[in-house]
Amino acid sequence: MPGRREEMPFFLEDGAFRSTDLGFRVVLSAIVTPRDRYETLDKEWITSGIKRRQAKEDQKPSGLALRLNSKKALMTKADQQAEKVKATIRSALFTAESVLGYSMRRQVMKYELDSLKFMKTNVVPESVLEALDGNITKAMEAISMVDAEIDNFVQFYINRIKESQTYPEDMFKNQMDLIAQELIVEEGFSQGLKSRYDLFKLFKQHIALNKSQEGGIRPGSVLEDIFPAAARQ
Repeated sequence: MPGRREEMPFFLEDGAFRSTDLGFRVVLSAIVTPRDRYETLDKEWITSGIKRRQAKEDQKPSGLALRLNSKKALMTKADQQAEKVKATIRSALFTAESVLGYSMRRQVMKYELDSLKFMKTNVVPESVLEALDGNITKAMEAISMVDAEIDNFVQFYINRIKESQTYPEDMFKNQMDLIAQELIVEEGFSQGLKSRYDLFKLFKQHIALNKSQEGGIRPGSVLEDIFPAAARQ
């Protein structure tokens, strides 16, 4: 588990240390994924979903599937819209968390870039200087990619704010209250849950600001509110 930390020796009396329950998981990071692959990945995901649905349709419905379909049929239009409202709110919170995470990562990357630039001010051999220039260029390119991702997430977040205003006010308030109850921070709750509740309160503020401010809420304000240290230099 991620929280498990144990020191392991490299070698034991009978040879190199081996473990059957330790390893790593390969992931595809959005930060290093070329933007021209997004459309390809989306199409593959949609195609995969269509194939899965077709395979299920070809099979005889199970008892569970019949019960779920029956339950869905009994849902009123208001119930279905309430679920849609809840999904919009959760999507906004997830997006805000993504903005926060990328902004924190950018801060670390900016610190590393400043360190590389500072190293150039010292007297270093020509070969080292050339390597420094290469690393500085790569660091600046990486920060630019992160900036683009942050901008995309901020705009998506603003779109969720605007979408929230298209729902009936009473229904939206009810769903906000329900999610607030889920996120209420009590003693012993994790810091991650507290952070999510803080973002939830910020989301409420942004909704009110978007209503009162001419032209709607601005991306710069959203970014600064979610991560106050997000000033770009």
